[in-house]
Amino acid sequence: MEIDFEKLVCGSVLGGAVSRRINVPMMVGSLDVEVPVAECRNVLYLPSVLDTGQSLCIAAGGVVPVESILDPWTLDFVVAKRKSSPHLGARYTQAFTVARSDQRVCILGNVFSRNFGHWNEELLKVVVIEALGIGCHYVLSELPEFAFSFLSSLGVTADRILAPTDPTEYASAIFTPAVSHENICRFPAVAALLRRALLGPLGRATSPYARRLWLERGDMTPNGGMTLNKDEVHRCIRAYGFDAVDMANLPVAEQMLAVRDAEAVAGPHGAQFVHVMYLPPRSKVIECFSPDHVNPSVLQICRLLGHSYNQVVSRTHLIDKYKHRRDLVVDCEHLALVLDHLLGDLPPLVPEGRLP
Repeated sequence: MEIDFEKLVCGSVLGGAVSRRINVPMMVGSLDVEVPVAECRNVLYLPSVLDTGQSLCIAAGGVVPVESILDPWTLDFVVAKRKSSPHLGARYTQAFTVARSDQRVCILGNVFSRNFGHWNEELLKVVVIEALGIGCHYVLSELPEFAFSFLSSLGVTADRILAPTDPTEYASAIFTPAVSHENICRFPAVAALLRRALLGPLGRATSPYARRLWLERGDMTPNGGMTLNKDEVHRCIRAYGFDAVDMANLPVAEQMLAVRDAEAVAGPHGAQFVHVMYLPPRSKVIECFSPDHVNPSVLQICRLLGHSYNQVVSRTHLIDKYKHRRDLVVDCEHLALVLDHLLGDLPPLVPEGRLP
């Protein structure tokens, strides 16, 4: 087989889909959602179509389902990246052989699934399919260990996970709407399903961490965003009762416990901020950015759960440009001001009764 990636189109495969209702019991009342479900025949899965773990699926007629990649821009990204970096996806520049499978699947391992934040968007598909009782296997290829750990936490056993490394055509693939962090306010029942699935099994266990968490990025993060003045920042946040935590070093259950029992999270922008999805409603969120990379991705999650949200952006100036690209020098004066306001720990230096 050969693929001309420039002739691929992105489109929805939900035309004619059958809608099914999910009822999500809540502490007060319940949430209902109508979910269209499509089952497509003969869907081609291409593992690592770019770099390792960056995969793609193609339905009949050369259509890349938007339900699989969340945004048509992603297909444009794949095509442009293959042009600019010919070593990426080199195996698909020549004719290749395709394995066949008669299994019914849901394909999770797509272009950005190897990123922890985007992997959580894949989990929104899983909880819908599991709630509807659709029997299928889940396909993901060359993804980090956290992908398998989270599936296990949702009750997906290892025998239901397929991890092909060769191009494979599946006889049947299930697609549900493209629910993401950018449109989650339209799907509150789906968000509630995921929260219940991950937080419910924790029971009465308690977190060993403080109720205020600084979500640090680990030193092995491949695409930058590191806190360069970490010692100064940690001194600042300790004064406000924060524990610094690298979620990447914790098992799934411990991650969920830490945020379930928290009242506030702060830290450098990164995939770890998807944990605000699992905070108690009306929590406090402070996200810190380099001025060269202000890209908040949790705004709809904060709206959905009623969290307060504040940004702290490092300083830059026409005559003193920021020099650290995506890496972060946190403005601790700004951070302390936000924490004073949100947490009310310090009075004004000039008491109110003494103002002129």
